[in-house]
Amino acid sequence: TVSEKTDINAYAIYSNTDTQTETIELNEYVTDSSFFEQRLNEGELNNNFLLGKVTLDYEPTYEEDLALKTTIKVSKSKRTGFINTVNPFQNNEISTLGDARGLDLNQNLSYSRKFNRQHTGTLEANLNYVLDKPNTNWITNEPILAGLLPLEPDTLLDILQNKKMEVISFDAILKDYWVLNANNHLY
Repeated sequence: TVSEKTDINAYAIYSNTDTQTETIELNEYVTDSSFFEQRLNEGELNNNFLLGKVTLDYEPTYEEDLALKTTIKVSKSKRTGFINTVNPFQNNEISTLGDARGLDLNQNLSYSRKFNRQHTGTLEANLNYVLDKPNTNWITNEPILAGLLPLEPDTLLDILQNKKMEVISFDAILKDYWVLNANNHLY
């Protein structure tokens, strides 16, 4: 509480996680020409984000109130992966490198005023900004996603996917409330 008429609330949360995985599989395929397949799958993931919120509530009089809210989330993720599949028909290796960054900002404004006991007006506005940049890089010795990607035959394939998504949205509404009697209201 800043004063009798003004409140400010805020918080922040930070998280950082690291995860490592490794799986080794030995599969036996039983058919006319039975064979074994060994698959190694390794991965590492680092995620971190920061989430914060600030709220300002201001009520100068009984008839008026103003609320401002801002929320922000910043995120970053890095991942690596490696898959090695060995059987009599193939020796396939796929390395994956991923990097994703994001920003999400939300701002809200709400203002209400009581003109009299039967009449109240409210203005609400909302602004959102979202920015996401996920990037992925695949390195492999065998063609992947056949039919989806036009790949030239090569001893080593390096596929890079860069994306960027940016969204800005704004909406506002003006509400007018009338109390006709205890059972009837107009909005």
